[in-house]
Amino acid sequence: MQTTPQTPLHLTPGAILRSGRETITIVSAHVTPAGRPEVSYLADDKLWAFPRRSVERVLTGMGFAPAGHEDPVVLAERVLLAEANYRARVAA
Repeated sequence: MQTTPQTPLHLTPGAILRSGRETITIVSAHVTPAGRPEVSYLADDKLWAFPRRSVERVLTGMGFAPAGHEDPVVLAERVLLAEANYRARVAA
């Protein structure tokens, strides 16, 4: 059985990844203070953060592929809004 190589995911800030109707935007790919690689991304205007290997495996398995790049200013505003919405939900 021969497999075809997959397009590598670009987990850089602002990268837009799409699979079918689902779209996510990478916010950051960094190393936590505990030394673990982590990726944070926006999905449905909610901010999520998971270990990098898990994110790569799941997104690749779900067929996510590069679909563009978001403007850094717009991305920063979306992150601030997502954080504010999270704080409002927690406070309610």
